[in-house]
Amino acid sequence: MNIETENLQEFKDLLERYKTITLEEIREAFARKKNISHAKAALTGFGEVSTCTLCDNIDTLCHYCAWGPDVRACYRGLQKETYKLIEEAHTPEELLAAYRARAEHMEKHLNS
Repeated sequence: MNIETENLQEFKDLLERYKTITLEEIREAFARKKNISHAKAALTGFGEVSTCTLCDNIDTLCHYCAWGPDVRACYRGLQKETYKLIEEAHTPEELLAAYRARAEHMEKHLNS
């Protein structure tokens, strides 16, 4: 965990969102958005700096992020596997499983 983080509360909120999002919510977002990337962004802010709920609270790109001070630490190194699961999910069921895996990883990161 980055000790200089400015988005710890947002990190905890996103962790809770990944843990509690339902399959029905995901299915509804898929139906509404007609584009899987837009559905992911609408559900959790995933995919772009402009939609990310963690990036939104940081003035300096990545330096004060809970994931770590490295640029784009959220999808590199130890974070890569669970980020890719979300990125590569093509069905609501795959996305739900990916969200749960990311939540488990985030809990470990939070407690490190």
